Amino acid sequence: MKRTGRPPIDDDDDSVPVCLSLPARQYDAICDRAQAAGVTVPEVIRRDLRRAEASGALHIQTRPSKSRRA
Repeated sequence: MKRTGRPPIDDDDDSVPVCLSLPARQYDAICDRAQAAGVTVPEVIRRDLRRAEASGALHIQTRPSKSRRA
């Protein structure tokens, strides 16, 4: 039986979900680029991350998630 749904991003590596916040202006610019390239917003972000990683300019600082519960 054929598996339905989205194909894996990379057959050799598991995907990890990521939550990302962007200013609306930056998101709108990414949307415009995605539409012009005929790809999704996540794909534009993936391409930019790969390009930054290849150039050595990638620095990601993480922080623990904050619970919304008091």
